[in-house]
Amino acid sequence: MIYRDLTINDDYLFSFKVDREGFSNINYSSLENVDPVAAMSSFNHIRKMTATGIFKPITPFDPEN
Repeated sequence: MIYRDLTINDDYLFSFKVDREGFSNINYSSLENVDPVAAMSSFNHIRKMTATGIFKPITPFDPEN
């Protein structure tokens, strides 16, 4: 596949606020059975995605808050 009009942007596509307790509840001994979308959706997050799975740029969480 040849991309003729390729533009590279430094856009944020998702942003998460993850706490240690919630992150430790992920079953790391069986990662092949972990649904990453479901696992990360349990945390406070910002994500814009179309119904067909195309990500849209977002403004991430402020790291100071």
